[in-house]
Amino acid sequence: MYFETTHQEAMLQFHIRFFYRSTYFFMFRRPDAVITSMKKLFPDKAYGELATVWLRTVDVFYDFINLFPHVRVIVFENFGPRTLATVSSILGIDLTSAKQYVDAKARETSSADARATWADPDMSRALPMLQDVYDQVVGEVDGKNLAVRTGVNPFTWDALRSRLAQADDVIRNLSGSHLDATAD
Repeated sequence: MYFETTHQEAMLQFHIRFFYRSTYFFMFRRPDAVITSMKKLFPDKAYGELATVWLRTVDVFYDFINLFPHVRVIVFENFGPRTLATVSSILGIDLTSAKQYVDAKARETSSADARATWADPDMSRALPMLQDVYDQVVGEVDGKNLAVRTGVNPFTWDALRSRLAQADDVIRNLSGSHLDATAD
């Protein structure tokens, strides 16, 4: 808590006050790849805790698309020179020197590491639901201009909030981890 406000709410209030018209980019990656990557960085953390972090990111994204006028989405698996050119155009800056960092092989998660994530009993039950959330988010992204198609299916975004709560319940029941609005 921060002056009677959660950290997430304080962050949102700060951005609304000072950066409302800014452009925000969210990069989404398949949940199994994210959790596998995080497990390498934080080997002592339970899979459920790592899955909760991924869910919190989607939760913050949901808040941003409902509060801010300029939210863009980059799908990690599709990130390449064309995406970089689009970002460059949106921001009005030259990113041609950044092309050297766009390497498809560097973005791959090893199949052995991914199998270990799926082999975890908790994650084998939770990942299909997380993948469903990911598919729902990515399905609403216009890849050409990285915009969120909020008007295409008005029920999708309300369904996403419901799906986040369901995924959180699954993870909470598996590992004791869960989204908590009062978390630090």
